[in-house]
Amino acid sequence: VYDACPGVNGVIHIHNLAIWEGLMEAGWATDPGATYGSAEMAESILRLLRGTDIRNRKIFAMRDHYEGVFAFGATLEEAFERLKRGQKA
Repeated sequence: VYDACPGVNGVIHIHNLAIWEGLMEAGWATDPGATYGSAEMAESILRLLRGTDIRNRKIFAMRDHYEGVFAFGATLEEAFERLKRGQKA
């Protein structure tokens, strides 16, 4: 995220079922089979950032990392505010 989004200085990773499920339903999630910590996960995140509006939404779910959610922003405070909104824009 830091490499693909130069203005990002805060990234938060949490586990929250309600947010994760909402992001999954909205389609804002990494590719199936991309496991946490793998090169495939990193590639999947880059595809999201380059090919969707995730860069603007600043939140996504990790499909194969149960309840795993990432939010990001220019600051940690912005990333936290994004988490509080969940999948809502």
